[in-house]
Amino acid sequence: MFKSMIQNVPAAICGLALGTFTFSHILFQIHLAWLGLLATTLGSICLVLFFIKLIRFPKALGLELKDSNTFAIMPALPMGFMTLASILKSQFHIDNLILTSFWIGAVLLHIILMIWFILYFIIKHRTYPNTSWFVMFVGIGVIGETASSFYAKIGIFAIDFSSVLFWILLAFILLERMWHYYPKDQLPMAVIISAPASLCLNAYLSYTESLSVSYILFYFVIAQFLFVFSVIFLPQIIEKRFKPAYAALTFPWAVTAASTYHLYTQLDLPGISQEMLGILAMIEIIFAGCVIVWVYFRYTKHIFNT
Repeated sequence: MFKSMIQNVPAAICGLALGTFTFSHILFQIHLAWLGLLATTLGSICLVLFFIKLIRFPKALGLELKDSNTFAIMPALPMGFMTLASILKSQFHIDNLILTSFWIGAVLLHIILMIWFILYFIIKHRTYPNTSWFVMFVGIGVIGETASSFYAKIGIFAIDFSSVLFWILLAFILLERMWHYYPKDQLPMAVIISAPASLCLNAYLSYTESLSVSYILFYFVIAQFLFVFSVIFLPQIIEKRFKPAYAALTFPWAVTAASTYHLYTQLDLPGISQEMLGILAMIEIIFAGCVIVWVYFRYTKHIFNT
């Protein structure tokens, strides 16, 4: 039974882990520590299952990663590591060389995956951009989100770099409507379009010195527009049959909720009621939480083959 269970673990479970860690951060911030601890534990279990699959069935995992869209979301693994490291430092007050080295290792792993993707899928196989590329390239914004706890200067560079790549990719993807080219099983990845603006905003808000209100307001509006746009895909995505790509529903909406809540607690925006912003943040948090619970339900049924 254990063998068949591990065989059913998809590579995309790393995305579920990342989404769960991101949501756990929110839970800690709104003083639901026991739920935050539960979410952190569940995300960690997802990573353990992935590594057991990697050790026991490396060939099966390798076959999954030959698909460019699946490989493009694999930076969710180091992004999850970075987010977990940030949680351990900020919420559990763990501060030592081992944790810092763990975070640096995650940054290096993300860079290695980017180089590998560029050489193999872009240069060799001429793969065209789609929303999964946001994870690969704009996902380095997670470095910016978490670097303030480790190496702030790296984070500032990551924010600038991810912001530039966000606009380049967004322009191409919207103009070409690249989500139309997803196989049906990978259509949930279209929702990833909700993540990059919120990620850039959340990372920027992590640095409290000399914040630009115009930058924040602009990215907030774009983030909310892309969030609403991504929700439109839900009726096409939800069906009885399991899709590993359901994991892609978790991080984008969790980071959108995180950026809205972060903005609500940190800054007064001109022309935007703080009360309304707080209500919006709670709506997005509840929505993201419900989606994450649903994805866990679908993944559990699939892994245990019930």
